[in-house]
Amino acid sequence: MAHVLLSNITHESEFSATSTAALTMVLSAIQECSKWVASFLNTLSQETGWAFTVLMGGPDPEKPGGDITMFRYDFNA
Repeated sequence: MAHVLLSNITHESEFSATSTAALTMVLSAIQECSKWVASFLNTLSQETGWAFTVLMGGPDPEKPGGDITMFRYDFNA
């Protein structure tokens, strides 16, 4: 769902109040996703002794034109 909202936002030339609300929702979802992944994989790493790497990326709603931003998280026990 966030992808659809982001797609609609980045292709509009002007932001309405609705697109600003959608942008805020997408940014919040991205930030929460990062926190959730970090917490989950840190716990798994501690409990299993395994190392985990997660790579995620996509259009950045804070950059003009939705330039791609990538994040990499590494977790070791």
